[in-house]
This record gives sequence, structure tokens and C-alpha cells, in this order.
Amino acid sequence: MGVTLISVIFWPGISKTLRTIDRECNNGTTDGQPSRVTHRVARVFWRVYHSAHKARGCDGLLLQPRRDGMLVDRSKCVGSGNCVAVCPMGAIHVDGDRAFINQDECVECGACIRFVTSEDAPTWLIRSARRLVSFFNLKYDHPLDVCPTGALYWPEFEWPRSLRAQFSDPVSVHPSTGVGGRGTEEIKTNDATNRIPPGSAGILVEFGRPGVGCRFREVQKVTRALAGVDDLSFEPNNPVTVLMSDQATGDLDPAVLNEKFLSCILETMMPLERAPEVLEIIQNIAPELDTVISIDINARCGPDGEIPYEAIVNEAGFTMRPNGKTNLGLARMIEPQEEVA
Repeated sequence: MGVTLISVIFWPGISKTLRTIDRECNNGTTDGQPSRVTHRVARVFWRVYHSAHKARGCDGLLLQPRRDGMLVDRSKCVGSGNCVAVCPMGAIHVDGDRAFINQDECVECGACIRFVTSEDAPTWLIRSARRLVSFFNLKYDHPLDVCPTGALYWPEFEWPRSLRAQFSDPVSVHPSTGVGGRGTEEIKTNDATNRIPPGSAGILVEFGRPGVGCRFREVQKVTRALAGVDDLSFEPNNPVTVLMSDQATGDLDPAVLNEKFLSCILETMMPLERAPEVLEIIQNIAPELDTVISIDINARCGPDGEIPYEAIVNEAGFTMRPNGKTNLGLARMIEPQEEVA
């Protein structure tokens, strides 16, 4: 009742228009993706609608803002299919003469829009040329790195959809850490940063890879399992830790659990003697994960170059591929740390 009244006051017929847009975006023939014009109009209408409801103190909204990611302008797409091959998640397909993006599988890495450059050719020209060529039983395909009409575009992300780009787009910077890539500072076996004190171990779990990806609900399975380990802490300057609603239980914000991304790194720190317990927990939970993971373990080398965790890793049944980077004195020394008791 209040919804209809407010829509009439602020914009006659807006509620009907909103329902039409909502039906087109979600249940119509557009495969859940509006055209560029419809997307913009919907956002303007929603803002007006939201302001009206907020002013009147209404509890609910008829139409929630869409959280679409990468989109295809259907009025421009000619179905060249060049964007399909570069998608690392296989989220794009062509049906007829249009490309469609599976919004649930898209991780917003931006590979398609960066690799497939736009020629911005008029759509009518491309379609007319193709019809002419097909009339003579010939075929012409554009170069693989070209979208002839520039049909791909990125709308403004709504949170938590924006997390997909932050964990998948290599040029995106995490607002929580200010670091690009996956948002994590690299752990090195050097004496300058003192990231890992003597007697401690840093164990990292890397989730997802191109072609597989991962959702945060899979990450939460691991964080919950590790939260019960005594003396284990989650790295505070890590974008996954920032998403936790409770570090004591390992719970992530429920709003992010279904978001999918390309890859992320969970960082933990503990006394070296806790490493066997952590490795066993990860081994036991790995079969339950709907993604792929890899494990990194870091610690300071001993005075004679020995690897303090080598026996631990071998006893746990892992195949170790040791590597390290040595600081050449070019980094700023923070402050020396004593061995953890």
C-alpha cells in the first residue's frame, strides 16, 4: 500500500516501470542481463524509489539494486565469441548471435574486457557485412583479440560483488590492505621485515586457481577448523581476515559466503611446534572442499641453513618443494625479534 502511494507521489507509473525492469533483468529473455540503457534506467529509478521509501520510513523495497558484474550490451553484441576463449572461468557463452555471461560463475577478473580490444564499429555495419558474406557461403571472423563493436562493459559494483574483482583482478587494489593482486604482502625468508620471528611458522592456504575458482564458504570451512588451534593467529593485514566476523570461531561475514573469486590466500601464524596439528587439520578437511588448495609453510632457516620444518612436512606426508629468497640488505630493518618461547 505504502509502496504504491509513494511511487505515485514521486513518479507516476514508476512502480509498474520498476516491475517491468525487474522482470526483464531476472525472468525475461535477456538471460538475467539488462541492456546498457535498461541497466542505467533501473539504477536511477531504484535510487529515487529508495529515497522515497527512506523518507517515509518504509521497511521494505519492491526492487533491490542489481549486483551484476561484467555485462554484454545486447544492442551492440554480434556474437563474435572472441571473449569466450579468454575467460578463465568459462563463464561466457554464445547463443545465436549474442554472448551471455553467467553472473554466478563470473569472478570479475577483467580478462575479457582487457584482452579483447574494442573497434567500436557500428553494429548494423558488422551484421550487414556478415549477412553479405554469408550470402556467398563465405565466412569472416575478426582477430581473436578484437570485439568488433565493444559490447562488453563493467557497471559499478555493489558490495559484496566488488569482492570478486578485489580477489580476482590482478590490477585491483584491496581497500583493506592497499596491496594489488590478491591483497597479500609476500612472506619472505629474510631478516629485514621480521615477518616470521624465530621459533614461529607461517602456514598459508591458497584457495582456487583459474578454471576452478573458489567461494568464500569453502574458505570458511578451513578458517573454522583452524580457529580452534591453540596459539594460532590469523594475519591481521590479510584481506581474508578482514572479512571475518569472529576470528575466535573463524566465521566469515555471512553476506560474502556465496561470492566467487579466482584465488585467495589465508595466512596464519603459530609456534613451530603447532605446525603438525595445523597440517593434519588441513589434510582432513581438504576432501570436503569444492575447490583446489595448496599449502605454504614458512620459517626462518637455522644458522647453518637448515630448514626447521622439513621433518614436520615429511612426517605429515607432504612432498616439499623448498624455495626461499634472501634479503641482500636493501630493505629497511624494522627491529630484531627474539625467539618465541
